[in-house]
Amino acid sequence: MSTALACLSFLAPLVGGFLAYRAADARSARRAALSAAAVSVLAAAAFLLWTLFVERNVAPGRYLDVGFILPLPLFVSLIGFIAVAMNPAATGPKTFARIGMLSGVTSLMVLVRDPLILAALWTLEIGLGWRELRSRSESRPIARVYAFYLVPSALCAIVGCALLTMGRGEMAAIALLVAIAIRTAFFPAHTWLPAFVERAPMGIVVALVSPQVGVYVILRLLAGSGFGAYTELMLSLGVTTALFGGALGVVQRRARRALAYVLMSQTALVAFGLGLNSHEAQVATIGVWMAVGLATAGFAMVVAALQARRGPLHLDRPTGSYERVPLLATAFLLLGLTSVGLPGTFGFVAEELLFGATIGKYPWLTAALIGSTALNGVTVLRCFFYLFMGRAEHTGERDLVAREWIALTIFIGALIAEGLWPSPGIRWLESAEIDVTAPASAETAQLQRGPR
Repeated sequence: MSTALACLSFLAPLVGGFLAYRAADARSARRAALSAAAVSVLAAAAFLLWTLFVERNVAPGRYLDVGFILPLPLFVSLIGFIAVAMNPAATGPKTFARIGMLSGVTSLMVLVRDPLILAALWTLEIGLGWRELRSRSESRPIARVYAFYLVPSALCAIVGCALLTMGRGEMAAIALLVAIAIRTAFFPAHTWLPAFVERAPMGIVVALVSPQVGVYVILRLLAGSGFGAYTELMLSLGVTTALFGGALGVVQRRARRALAYVLMSQTALVAFGLGLNSHEAQVATIGVWMAVGLATAGFAMVVAALQARRGPLHLDRPTGSYERVPLLATAFLLLGLTSVGLPGTFGFVAEELLFGATIGKYPWLTAALIGSTALNGVTVLRCFFYLFMGRAEHTGERDLVAREWIALTIFIGALIAEGLWPSPGIRWLESAEIDVTAPASAETAQLQRGPR
């Protein structure tokens, strides 16, 4: 039963993407993709409840391991749901189809244990993003930049996974870390991300970037494969990228570009946590990964909804009227601050655990991360004041429609509920036996040799 529900969570968005691709117009495509995304969320939620309360021990299969990190299918399906629900209809039916396909591929990816299948799915995701950029005149100029960075990322992922199946764990770790560093936009391989966020449809951006599949690859493949030798590198990359993104985000004059640097900086928190060798830090890292992924996905889609109403969003002068769009403004502020650890949300709990686990051993690095988070908070508030304050007249945009209101209520409610009642999630993470710096176990060694 658990495997069937997990499979439904990735099959539904793939079917929805196929139906959206054949739809006559954008609204029909969105209905098909959104219905499929809702089925995916329900299946993933049912899978989580079933494995927690009924089928507690789910044995891994030859190619799938649905019980590796139980909340992952729900995490990915929620991101796909908000990406479809909030993506503007003006982007066209094929964009909704690709969002659904990306969501389905990512949902499958976080269930797969075979390295070569993971590499194929990694490459397929990058190809779907490139195809979307090439299909639109406004984003075609950055397709070359996207390919310049992400094609090498795909090649490194393929090489790394192939080396892993041959038992070359340390060499595989190097190749996979390069692939992950590029895909996650670590400094200095970050140039593609701001351009991608500015020009690509936001639903595509969220479906491709917010799940942070590189984290799953590290947790799934690199435990005991030589990754422990590179933890100091992960710490350095995490802190440098977090500070760099936080500092650049504050001075941006376009809202989507500021969003890109917030994404880049907050994602680096996860990289920093993966470089720590304590169980407490890694528990916190998984929590930060999920909290930041969900919150930034919602925040990005609210930015897209505002841009669809108002046009290009500039931060050089106040252009908003809070009184006329209070729901949209409130969602913007809540999700923006949740992305940087707003108290009362799960992001705050996870970041508090992460900083608490690191401040004793790395006080200066922890202080730098806290500073980068504060800079991201300043960026969110600066965007809010420029986009929703400062003008008495109204530019004509309407507030959230029912579809957007329902999607955001579900999304924000889930983040706040988990923040106000975090103990079940924390207890489950503490019981999970995940250690990326541990020596290779027999199961990991078999995984690296691949299925026979």
